[in-house]
Amino acid sequence: MDKDHKGIEEIKIVKTNPLCSGRMKVFESHSYLISRIDKLFDKIAESDVCKFEIIQYHDSYIFGTQFHPEMSEDGKILLEKFVLI
Repeated sequence: MDKDHKGIEEIKIVKTNPLCSGRMKVFESHSYLISRIDKLFDKIAESDVCKFEIIQYHDSYIFGTQFHPEMSEDGKILLEKFVLI
């Protein structure tokens, strides 16, 4: 990434998981991004600006996001689902 990225971004869910499906609109605010992941992680979601918007540690309930889930309605829904698993 060659500049700061801030604002709403649409991400696409690419792997079945207990938190989300389809597409989400999320808030991002960063100047760095995840550019690669170890084979211990799975890609859950991607966007035009980041290949790894959501990652998961194999089939466990350990997730990471590139975006700030607390800053958008779709992100808040993701957090609510995470609390319930």
